[in-house]
Amino acid sequence: MTEHGLDLSDDFTGRPGAAFVVGGSGGLGAAVVRELAARGSHVAFTYRQNEAAAAQLAQTVSDLGRQAWTIGLDLRNHDGCAQAIDAIVEAAGGIHTLVYAAGPHVPQKHLSTVTPAEMQEQLDADASGFFAVASPALPHLRQTEGSIVAVTTAATRRYPVRDGLSSIPKAAVEASIRGIAAEEGRFGVRANTVGPGMLVDGMAERLMASG
Repeated sequence: MTEHGLDLSDDFTGRPGAAFVVGGSGGLGAAVVRELAARGSHVAFTYRQNEAAAAQLAQTVSDLGRQAWTIGLDLRNHDGCAQAIDAIVEAAGGIHTLVYAAGPHVPQKHLSTVTPAEMQEQLDADASGFFAVASPALPHLRQTEGSIVAVTTAATRRYPVRDGLSSIPKAAVEASIRGIAAEEGRFGVRANTVGPGMLVDGMAERLMASG
């Protein structure tokens, strides 16, 4: 694979450990998994329910000559998140990259109709879910001088009506990333966010189908 005349097929060759992608069976997460494998990284990734899609993606990673690990994970299970990180560190010898590309289904509602319980549910599943994997990963990312990338949303900058249940938790994820970048840079850990707009697969398909 080349880009601007540079060979990118070995970006991660020689890096200790593996990449860990949260939400790897989703549309965007799966693309990240494939790209990491194509660029030389072994990849562990989580899925929530779609075990068949996860198995197919793992085969794609294997076909690219990389190791793949699939983990069924509910991000609301914080102990399970820590155990998943530890298991991959043991199996792969470390984690050099953490990608957060997960998020719950988001009802499109005006904030005036959102109950505190609904907002809490989204915050627990998304903002707390991110921290539940980032926190146990940090000591291992220090060892590899690795990086964290969180996929958030363009809506934290340009708010679309009825998107509060998505953009508010994602804004919390972005604040967490800024904090990690400020505090962990001295250990060689980098942390960034990517805020895409509306996609045409994964969760976006469900949103468009629901109106």
